[in-house]
Amino acid sequence: MKTWLLFFFLSLAIGNTVAQVNCNKMPFYPANHIRNPSLEQVNYSCETWLYTDTNASTIPMISIIPYWQNPVNNYHNLSYFGECNNFHVYIDPQYQIQNPGVVHLPLVPQPIPDGKGVIGIEHLRAKAWTPWSDSLRSKDYISTNLLRPLKKDSLYRFSFYLGFGTRDTVGNAFFISGSPMKIAIFGLTDSTHVPFPNPSPTSQPLGCLTQRFKEWVCLGTVIVSGNTGSWVQSNIDFTVPTDMQSIAIGPACDLSDIPYTDRANNERSDYYFLDHFQLYQASAPKPILELTGGSFCDGPNASVTLHMKSENYYTGSQLQWYKNNVPINETSGTITITKNQYGEGWYQCGVQNDTVCIRSDSFHVYWDPMIVAGIGNNPDTTACIGESLLLAIDGGANATYLWNNGSYSSSISVTQSGSYSVKASNACNTVTATKNVQFKECPPTFFVPSAFTPNNDGLNDVFRARHTGTIKSFQLSVFNRWGRCIFSTRDIFKGWDATYNQVIQPAGIYVWMVQYTDAKGIVQIEKGTVALIR
Repeated sequence: MKTWLLFFFLSLAIGNTVAQVNCNKMPFYPANHIRNPSLEQVNYSCETWLYTDTNASTIPMISIIPYWQNPVNNYHNLSYFGECNNFHVYIDPQYQIQNPGVVHLPLVPQPIPDGKGVIGIEHLRAKAWTPWSDSLRSKDYISTNLLRPLKKDSLYRFSFYLGFGTRDTVGNAFFISGSPMKIAIFGLTDSTHVPFPNPSPTSQPLGCLTQRFKEWVCLGTVIVSGNTGSWVQSNIDFTVPTDMQSIAIGPACDLSDIPYTDRANNERSDYYFLDHFQLYQASAPKPILELTGGSFCDGPNASVTLHMKSENYYTGSQLQWYKNNVPINETSGTITITKNQYGEGWYQCGVQNDTVCIRSDSFHVYWDPMIVAGIGNNPDTTACIGESLLLAIDGGANATYLWNNGSYSSSISVTQSGSYSVKASNACNTVTATKNVQFKECPPTFFVPSAFTPNNDGLNDVFRARHTGTIKSFQLSVFNRWGRCIFSTRDIFKGWDATYNQVIQPAGIYVWMVQYTDAKGIVQIEKGTVALIR
């Protein structure tokens, strides 16, 4: 009996701790900002392509679904699924003729959450279909101009349903609905910009909305998991940094926390369905942190003071500060953080009373070092022609860099003589550093190991020659005990993996020969032996 009671009270304590750590309770009321929140057609025509394109045969989305449009005036697989087309959309009309009854896109889960139709959005992640990075692959969005703007610093909740489609009746799915998926809501201050014109050829035409147009701002994200054939209702709580007149919904920009799964040959990308948008506004402001003292410049007296802007509104409520999601001994509206008191990390302030249990967004506290005005130890550096020289400057994790060759990295690799300069800035200072590099012809020298162990442990598995100095041509050859050449390469970066015609060679002593042409055009030959150890 005592053991059971102890377990019961421990469970309550653990439950309360988890509830407080993850608390997100706030009274919300419906905000009548969105027109046509269920994405309904007016005439329920059989038109399904909802993008605006230069193709005259394309019907602009705004003529099919009132008040909703593609935020970008270019081609995308944004489609309407409704009763008229039996919730089937064919991405290629010829495919429908050649494969009657077979659907390109996933089937819409039934029943739908609301109304008579839903929107389909594509998120192209299949590596086989594009050489771009994942952030630049095709992402579809749907946007609307609001009845009234979202107000700065107000707390809102956006509610929506995400549908995970199923394969068609014969198992063909050119697109699939992978799980989980990360959905974002974006905001725009000026509604007259929607839809934006086609991006220029040099821009990023298929990437994230904020990458294509800096005017759009990501307001919040949520990761949604679901089974095929299901609808999942999700919420995104967010505040706006300034008044917003338009919103857009679609795939998030940063998907680093979403696992990538390689697609089969007949599966192009992810495809999802959206329906039943609702917007709510909180009856109380969300806790917002602001920097009121100190700086992010490192030093013996480094400190930062954070203040919760909504402290006066929550007078009488219980306040609690957190560092990296762990409660700390601070319960007022202001906290001072030093390197010895709490230190660097992610800070939040939580508020709790009878109707509210919510935390502020995380505030990253860190201190940057003073940037040393120099690239390496010496202002001038000499290197050998044919080599690559790494130039680097350290301004800390939060510094920005601009090299005179246009690079924004903390380091660059150079192969030509010249003067290289960089402007580095952080919270402490801004410096400009210059290094003069001179590449010259150097007498070549080779290092060839006397043994190697091809046991796939990642250490000394391949026999190769390394060199310094200038060479114009190169060839490495390896011979067995009978004088047969069993490996040869003209690529100085390649080596012998201890096989011949894909057959593993036995342990023993092998002869190698390096033939190269130096900077003066003279052919040189070096020979030696190497022990293959197994």
